[in-house]
Amino acid sequence: MKLSIAKVFMDTGALIALASNGDINHAKAKEIYSRLVQERSQLYTTNHVIDETCTWIARDRKLGHRAALELGRFIKDVALWVSADEAPLPALDGKGIYLIYSTPALEELAWNILAKHATSGFSFTDCTSFAAMRTFGIRTAFAYDAHFDIMGFTRI
Repeated sequence: MKLSIAKVFMDTGALIALASNGDINHAKAKEIYSRLVQERSQLYTTNHVIDETCTWIARDRKLGHRAALELGRFIKDVALWVSADEAPLPALDGKGIYLIYSTPALEELAWNILAKHATSGFSFTDCTSFAAMRTFGIRTAFAYDAHFDIMGFTRI
């Protein structure tokens, strides 16, 4: 299965599926992630997604604190930390994921999205993800959250 997607946003559900052997989506998530890396897709996520993912993993009775720390170490090893205001983004230089740090401007966009979609059930993390995707021209999300569909993004 060839994906051939230039830019892909990684959401909490995908990161949890990658981290948890017991997750129903674990095997498929590993396959998708491997293909994205092999095809040199530019991968993106946000500090809000990492926060949400680490919190979820740390609170999970099977995964817990150690697994949350492992995710943190993984992110520190593979992510290039960038500000949402950086344009153009620097080259990844051996890193595999752009970790976008929120800024007041990005969060203002997120609050606007949240205000416009009162009945959609979006979290603020969802809205910061959508704002980052819009800001960086990302149309595809590695996600299990149907909220990306509502916003018109494509999920893998």
